[in-house]
Amino acid sequence: MGPEAKIEFQEQLVAGEQIAENYYIKRFPVWFSFRGNNAIVLSMAESAAILGKILADKSLTEIAYQQMEWLIGKNPFGQSMMFGEGHQFPEMYTVSSGEIVGEMPVGVQTFENEDAPYWPQFNNATYKEVWVGLAGKWFTLVSKLLEEEEYEKVIG
Repeated sequence: MGPEAKIEFQEQLVAGEQIAENYYIKRFPVWFSFRGNNAIVLSMAESAAILGKILADKSLTEIAYQQMEWLIGKNPFGQSMMFGEGHQFPEMYTVSSGEIVGEMPVGVQTFENEDAPYWPQFNNATYKEVWVGLAGKWFTLVSKLLEEEEYEKVIG
């Protein structure tokens, strides 16, 4: 890690909410050139869905649903990040395929080293670039939530 990266790391860290000396809670990860966190959102939502079922904790399952809602428009931008689902979805950055219903971009970023959501209106890689893995993560999350619903029907 070079000197510029160390400076950026420190700026991003202290942009979070300080909870004790040298301890911060951040909304977004510390990151550098490739920004966007939809893979993180979906992975954490899947974890919440799985743990919600294992621990019989409805609040964890609700967190998983809320993360899905965030991605399809219940976010500060009022935009769905899944093309064709929800409303006001932006044009995505695709090299050769054009828009495909269900595609999802890398995701929301932060402006410079701040710790607040930033979703520029212009179309560019990396944050609005379509990555196939995100659709797979979406389907995995949906399947975990459907398993939970079936489990609820069985146990009452």
